[in-house]
Amino acid sequence: MRSAARVPGGHWLVLLKRSPCEIVYDAVEQEPLFELHHALPNQSFPVGRGVQPALKRFYSDAEAAMK
Repeated sequence: MRSAARVPGGHWLVLLKRSPCEIVYDAVEQEPLFELHHALPNQSFPVGRGVQPALKRFYSDAEAAMK
């Protein structure tokens, strides 16, 4: 919300920072857009050690762009 003001008749006038369409996803969905596999990859291999940090970085960038 950017600002709110009381108007005659006891009602409120609210100005939003974003359009209502942009806000709906955040209000409805509680889960992240992307999730990593529930099992931890084998940490003794380079790919296993690096895959989750790499995916988290890309997933967070993609999720931010979608919001």
